[in-house]
Amino acid sequence: MSIEIHEENYYVGFWSFELPERAGNFLACAWRLPNEPRTWHVQFRFRYYRDNQFFRSSDSKTWWEATLADKTQEELEASFGGVVNRIARQAGTIADFYAARCRGAELQEKLLTCPAPWMHAQEVPS
Repeated sequence: MSIEIHEENYYVGFWSFELPERAGNFLACAWRLPNEPRTWHVQFRFRYYRDNQFFRSSDSKTWWEATLADKTQEELEASFGGVVNRIARQAGTIADFYAARCRGAELQEKLLTCPAPWMHAQEVPS
C-alpha cells in the first residue's frame, strides 16, 4: 500500500515523525473527493526500518485508513492533527505537518519540486 495522489482530489497535507532511536517513522495524509466537501479520508502508517532503501525496501509497514464524516477542513486539521500530535508525544517526539491545501494536480508539482526534508516522493507512470 502507498499514498497515491489523484489530480482531482483535494489534499490537506501530510503529518510525519521519526520514531525514537531512528527505529522507523510515521506518515499520514488527509484528503477529500471533489464532490464530498465534508467527508475526509485519512491514510496513515508506521514504518519500521530494516534497510536504508526508500522505495522497494524490506521495511515493515503497518497501514490504516479511516473516514471522518461531517467535518470542515479546520475541524479535520484540529482533530486528526491532534491525534497525530498525541501519538508523537507518546513516542517522545514532535510531529511535522506539511500543508498541501490544494488539489492533487498542484500537489504533485509541489511534492516533486519542494518536498519536506523527510519526504521521498516518486513519480510513477500510469
